Amino acid sequence: MKRLIFSLVVAAAIAISAVIVTSCGKIQAQAVNDLKIANLRGSVQSVREITYRAENKFGEFIKGERQGGRDGKFDDKPWSELPLSYPLNSAAIYPFENSLLNFDKNGRITDILIYDEYNQIKSKYIYKYDAKGRKLERAEYDETGKLQNKFVFDYEPNGQLSSMICGYPDIYCKAKPTQFDNNGNMTVIQLNYEDDSEKLNCRFDKNNNLIAIGFNDSEEYSGAEFDNNNRILKDIFGATYIYDDKGYLLKKMIDGQHTIYSNHDSYGNWTKAIVGEWQIIERTITYW
Repeated sequence: MKRLIFSLVVAAAIAISAVIVTSCGKIQAQAVNDLKIANLRGSVQSVREITYRAENKFGEFIKGERQGGRDGKFDDKPWSELPLSYPLNSAAIYPFENSLLNFDKNGRITDILIYDEYNQIKSKYIYKYDAKGRKLERAEYDETGKLQNKFVFDYEPNGQLSSMICGYPDIYCKAKPTQFDNNGNMTVIQLNYEDDSEKLNCRFDKNNNLIAIGFNDSEEYSGAEFDNNNRILKDIFGATYIYDDKGYLLKKMIDGQHTIYSNHDSYGNWTKAIVGEWQIIERTITYW
């Protein structure tokens, strides 16, 4: 459960704490563009990902059986739920498989649908925002439309996140940022569970990229690197990234495994990925 909170709160630390500091030192809220976080170019309206089992025939990987998307359940590995160093390889903020993501004209994600291998909805996530573009709520529903989980965000008058409440119908964690850096990024977040508590530490570089995270006084994951164009070269989990001359993502490598991205559209968004030797992902992207 703690690793669930770990992934969610770090996502909040990155995606919600985007602020600007004026010359007089006042911190002001700045709406986050989810398209930028998701490494999507252009005015994207939707991204439909379909995953297939990869089959090697005559030395070439081709599509096999269609696979179902993840059921939305969190496990104990934080990076399996949220990309903590942006931009990463996923089509979306939440790297579900076999999914549909919808964005509004301001680049904010509005909902995510997860499908099974028969193209039936398994779960749905709906987001709500205030008039300033700040995320207020993320609600998770199952295939019957029943509410399963909810995350509620609250803010200070200056726009900084003041708290995040996790859980429905029972609250299992309350998260409260207690320290910020000079750019307004949350660097220490207090996590209060039903019977325990701990601190989550986040460290950012001068460009507001997350470069280290850990609990209490540790930095369990660190070492992120970025190039002069602020593209990620290495993330905090050791994955490395390769781009072409246009800056289009071509490859991700981690622990001897690689993902190859290809068939980029006119905006530079990839539409096909081969993950190792076991999975093929195809994307259909629509634009406003």
